[in-house]
Amino acid sequence: MSMLNQAIDKKMKQNLFWRHISKTIKTSSGGNYMMKCSLCDFDFNGSYIRVRAHLLIIKGEGLEFVQR
Repeated sequence: MSMLNQAIDKKMKQNLFWRHISKTIKTSSGGNYMMKCSLCDFDFNGSYIRVRAHLLIIKGEGLEFVQR
């Protein structure tokens, strides 16, 4: 897979995650936002890594998980 195709694939995967998250408030630290999951109404603070961890239910990323 070419570098361009890898970049496009990565961007498409990120967009899939962001469809289920609403950014509510920009926080003062880096690229962090207060966010709300549209699937479970869970509110949390963070960036893409925490969005990914929440939606994929990855343990150990510092988020609580709601039964879906």
